[in-house]
Amino acid sequence: MAKFFYICVLLVLGSVKGYAQISQTGSNFELQGVVKEKESNQGLSGVAVTANNGEYTLTNARGEFKIRVGIGHELVFESPKMETVRYRVTSKDYLEIEVGTTNKDNIGSSRSSKGERSTSLYHSYIDSANFYKKKDIRKSIDFITQSLSQLGIGNNKEQLAMAYSTLGEVYQYHKQYDLAISSYKDALNANKTLRTSLLLGKTYVLNKEYGEAEKLLSPLVKMTNMVPFQRVELYETLGDAYVGLGDVDNAVAFYGEGLKIADKNQIAPKTIDLNSKIATAYAKETDFRKPMPILIIHWSFPQDKRHNGQSRRRRKWPIFTIKKINMGRKYNCAKRVWRI
Repeated sequence: MAKFFYICVLLVLGSVKGYAQISQTGSNFELQGVVKEKESNQGLSGVAVTANNGEYTLTNARGEFKIRVGIGHELVFESPKMETVRYRVTSKDYLEIEVGTTNKDNIGSSRSSKGERSTSLYHSYIDSANFYKKKDIRKSIDFITQSLSQLGIGNNKEQLAMAYSTLGEVYQYHKQYDLAISSYKDALNANKTLRTSLLLGKTYVLNKEYGEAEKLLSPLVKMTNMVPFQRVELYETLGDAYVGLGDVDNAVAFYGEGLKIADKNQIAPKTIDLNSKIATAYAKETDFRKPMPILIIHWSFPQDKRHNGQSRRRRKWPIFTIKKINMGRKYNCAKRVWRI
C-alpha cells in the first residue's frame, strides 16, 4: 500500500512539473530578428518564417521579421534563395540568422535571359497571389514569397514595393490589420506610390488609428496628378478618419467634396456610399440631451435650358439638397447642396 502511495505521489509531482514546463514555454512573446546573407551581410527579403505554433510571416525589405513564439518553439526559415534553416527559440533576445545563398550565376550564363525569365516569373507569382487573395491566405502568401525570390539580393525597388503592397492587401482582406500596416510601410519604404498610401490610410481607419490616417493623407490633398477615382477615395477616407476623430464638420466637408467629383465623373457606386456616409455622420453628431437638429431633404430632376429652340431634356442625376436647422435659443440654418 505504501509502495502504491509512493508511485501515485511521483505521478502527481511529475504531472505538476510537466504542466509547469508547458506553462512556461506556452507564454508567447514577439520575437524580432533579421535574416542576412553571409558574404554581403545584406538582409534577405521575402524569407518565409514559420513557427510550429502556427505563426507565419515574411522578412521585409531589410530582411527583418517579427513573429509571436514561445521558448522552445521551432522556427523554420525558407526561401528559394537559400538553404532551409531551423532554429529552436531559447530566449527573447534579438535573433540574427546568417545564411548562404544558392542562386549564384554560373560562368558564361546569359544574365539578360535570366533577368527576363525572373521578371516573367515574378509577375506570374504576383498574379497567382492576387487570385488566391480571398480564397486561401497561405497560398497567396506563398506566391508572394516566390515572387520576392525572383528579385535577387539587389532587389528591384518598384517590384519589391508591389510585392509588399500585395501582401498588405492579403492581410487587409483577412482583417489582420497590424500585419497589413507593416507590409504597406515596407512597400512605401521601397517605393512611394499614391495607391499604397491610400491603402495604408484605409487600413489605419479600419484599425481605428484615425490620427495616423489623417496625418498620412492630409498632405496628399495638395497633389494635382490624381485621377478622379483616387481623389474621391482620398476625400472619402479622410472623411472616415474625421468621423473617427469626432470632427463631423470636417468629415461632411470631405464627403461633400468627394461627392462633387463622383457626380461630375459619374462614379455611381461612390455617389451612393458618400450620401450614406453624410447621413451617418450627421446622425453621429446628434446629442439627444440637446435640441435635435432638423434635416430637410429635397431632391428634384431639373431640366436643361433650351438650346437652339430644341425641347428641354431631363438630367439623368437629380440634385440632392440637405438643409440642417439647429433648434435652440438662436435659429441657425446650414444648407448643403450636392448633385448626385
